[in-house]
Amino acid sequence: MSGVVSLQVVRKADVVAIPTPVLGVIYGDITFAAGGGLVAWQPTSQTINLQSSNSQTAHGNAKENVLPFVLPKDNPTIRRQLELAENDELIVVYADGNGKTKIFGSLDRPVRFRFDHDTGKDSGSRNGYLCEFYYSGPENNFFYEGTTPAPPASGAPVLVKWQNSLGIITIATAYPGEVVTINSDFDYTSFDITTTIV
Repeated sequence: MSGVVSLQVVRKADVVAIPTPVLGVIYGDITFAAGGGLVAWQPTSQTINLQSSNSQTAHGNAKENVLPFVLPKDNPTIRRQLELAENDELIVVYADGNGKTKIFGSLDRPVRFRFDHDTGKDSGSRNGYLCEFYYSGPENNFFYEGTTPAPPASGAPVLVKWQNSLGIITIATAYPGEVVTINSDFDYTSFDITTTIV
């Protein structure tokens, strides 16, 4: 299912530690400073999604990650909070429509926030804040398994190798949960498949 169904935000300054990602997944809880914690934001329904695009830079592969959404209505309290967020570094925790939770941002690669306001032109238009969390650089969007304290023990990769007269060539690497499909005109039914966990 598409979309984002929940959104929580914390200031980078209120986070003491985030576990290091393992194969794109963060296991274990975020450690907050005293008095710090995630704060739920309530965007207008069906206005929030994460957009991630790939870009090539002089320093290698990078990501352009943006999480846009709408906050309804205009009032001085919300505006002041948004202005404070605009000048801060943040970490976002969100859940998508498939029930997957992710962390967008880290201590060394936090996200930033910006917003505009639009009153709308007619009764069918929205009066609210057009917001987005944004980031550009090395990947900072990871799956989050906060209730699982450590990665599965069988986290070693399996190497799929091909041996011919020239030697042995690694043709694929598979991690737990991944599937490798080999498309070939050759018949593999007579081959021996050996799994070695290193």
